[in-house]
Amino acid sequence: MRGENLRRRGYILIVTLAIGSLLLLFGTSLVDLNRTHQNLTREHEQALVAEGAAYAGLAQSLYQLKQNADWQGDLSGTQTNSQATYQVRFSGSSAYRSLNNGSGSSAATGWNGKQVPAGLVHLVSVGKCGNTIHVEQMLVNPGSQLLLSTFTTGVDGWRAARGILNPITLLGEYVVGSQASLVPPSEQWNYNGEVAWTDYTVDGELTVTAGAGWGVFFRFVNPGTSASGYRFDYDALTNPAQGGAFMLRKVVNGVPQAPFATVDRSATPFAGVVNWLLNLKHKFKVVVKGTHFDAYVDDVLVVSGDDPANTFPKGMIALRGPLNTVVMVDWIRVRAPMSIKSRW
Repeated sequence: MRGENLRRRGYILIVTLAIGSLLLLFGTSLVDLNRTHQNLTREHEQALVAEGAAYAGLAQSLYQLKQNADWQGDLSGTQTNSQATYQVRFSGSSAYRSLNNGSGSSAATGWNGKQVPAGLVHLVSVGKCGNTIHVEQMLVNPGSQLLLSTFTTGVDGWRAARGILNPITLLGEYVVGSQASLVPPSEQWNYNGEVAWTDYTVDGELTVTAGAGWGVFFRFVNPGTSASGYRFDYDALTNPAQGGAFMLRKVVNGVPQAPFATVDRSATPFAGVVNWLLNLKHKFKVVVKGTHFDAYVDDVLVVSGDDPANTFPKGMIALRGPLNTVVMVDWIRVRAPMSIKSRW
């Protein structure tokens, strides 16, 4: 009887030890599994953050190319919310090098053997978070520069479309003005560019030294008495109690039509600014895309509009000097739109 009890106790001890070993093994495995899960989660989070940083590098590069299609500088940055970093490099011969072949006449070989056709830019953005690296690549057409007038050596091919004043420059600036005392009194419209232009961005800087506003034509055709196109105007005499107005309108056969988009200056960030117009340099920009147009002043979107009829699908640019107005233009530029060819 006693021996049987001893055997039973022995079995119980063995079973207890076995169960304890299994529990210990299970606990250890659970800890290892949890640690592995944490590591995988951390790596996944770092991969996502690094990917986001790489996208940020591409976004910054696209911004630089919009400002200058020939840009090929190096840039880097840190995302403050995650401390992830991004880097885009054109210099050197190291890995992950970007290539601007926008001015090339034939294909060039970029990083990792990528063939970059003439006129395109190969962007390589490296995002890093912890030990994780993520690479994003993009092939971009930066958009060619169609026209640049700085007026340092003359009128740069500008011609009078309306008015009796020949285009002139003064101290390196282009003068667009008209006087009601002229016979016959007329606004001054001067033009430049190619009739075949369709979608583009026109921008520049100007100063109104006398008068109440300015005008910028786009898709301008038929210079002369039948001059037509779209026009972006600022007129301090339209809704003067509201600080004037920004307008988009058509001009048909020399006759300005009612605006199809109007925004009072009081409805923009320039509301309440005293002496906003005269003798102050302002940047302007008009983005022309299909039947939609966005107009900016000093980098602020001031008015947008559409012409579903697409009345003027293509045309040049022109500058307007309203009656009794003198507009001094520092520079003006026309660029074709940027397009993304592929991303991987």
